Amino acid sequence: MSFLFKTLHFLHTGAAYVYAALCASQNCISCGGQSLYMPLCTNCRRELEKQSVCAENRCVFCGRLLVSEKKSCLECRETKIMCHVDGAYSLFPYLLWKKELLFQWKTEGNRAFSSFFAGLIHKVLQNNYPDFAVVPVPPRPGKIFREGWDQIEDLCRYLNGLYGTRIYKALRRLSSRQQKKLNRAERLSRVGKEYVLKKKYRHGTKLPHNLVLLDDIMTTGATLETCALILKKSGVQRVYAVTLFSC
Repeated sequence: MSFLFKTLHFLHTGAAYVYAALCASQNCISCGGQSLYMPLCTNCRRELEKQSVCAENRCVFCGRLLVSEKKSCLECRETKIMCHVDGAYSLFPYLLWKKELLFQWKTEGNRAFSSFFAGLIHKVLQNNYPDFAVVPVPPRPGKIFREGWDQIEDLCRYLNGLYGTRIYKALRRLSSRQQKKLNRAERLSRVGKEYVLKKKYRHGTKLPHNLVLLDDIMTTGATLETCALILKKSGVQRVYAVTLFSC
């Protein structure tokens, strides 16, 4: 299955490169230079790869990149809500032109970013959580029906198909309300109320003892904390989190 996925992925990306070559080149959203396949040139992709695996100067609680010499970020010093998440790692801060990365992928639906992001996440998993299985944070009910795809599911497809990462779709989301429409207080008040463990994992099917939650962006950490709480109640011993971006 993995070999077949890699073959199809090669054919798909190869076709995408040929199509891009036949069309007008794009401008890189970082440096403004010419780029094919996705609006991010080769040099800027390489620079992002270096940044994503940089483990220095990160908050010991939420994993955000720090701008000071303290061991924790300002948010975690003021209100530490990461009690059930044993540690977190965010690849990039949601700042400046990096916001455009998420917009292009999530809003514009540029799925060329999925394989690129999956490769970055794979390196982070290898370096920090080599023996951990992954649990994706599930989408809102009906999202895939309405939009045709889910970004985190796309990442998991590549992680499993290209890199053999074990994926457990163990959680289900109850509410269809978008998190970005809630303020910090509202998000924190929803801890423990938005997600549930799927029935088969409540009755018989066991989850691994060590898991990594995967999501696209961490704002307050309430979603990750809720999911970690549910997983630990089911018997999971350690739950870490990896996100592409953090606010």
